[in-house]
Amino acid sequence: MRTILTLLLALFAMTAQASDWQGRYMVRGGIHCVTYLAQYNSNLRTRMADDQVTSQFAQTHGWIKGYLTAYNAFTDNGLVDIQRAFSGNRVEQWLASHCEENQQNDLADAMKALIAMLRDDELQAHRGAEPPRARRNRDADGALLAALQ
Repeated sequence: MRTILTLLLALFAMTAQASDWQGRYMVRGGIHCVTYLAQYNSNLRTRMADDQVTSQFAQTHGWIKGYLTAYNAFTDNGLVDIQRAFSGNRVEQWLASHCEENQQNDLADAMKALIAMLRDDELQAHRGAEPPRARRNRDADGALLAALQ
């Protein structure tokens, strides 16, 4: 009975995931890191103000904002805004730096790395105090692993 309950709890915790059981998901509209770097650098050279986005970079900028918004909306982790410590420009700078070092990746890979870094920073800022939902999901994942061993 305990094993069944543990598996049900773990299954409930995994339903918040938006990928298949192997962690795969479909990227819609993503671009390669090399393409992002070219667009980002062109935007830096031709924009009129720091907070402005050129028409050539607008679609990619919107894709980044949409990715972050979807993460905020569909991730049950107790955070309202995963990028609250980063301004829009810092997000784009961080992605450019990541893409420069990982040119074989695409922008979705860079976004996953950015979110992992922001999530880790947020948890450390609270000195290890996990949000209740994150703790519940972690506990359920641990229970599932224990049950499978």
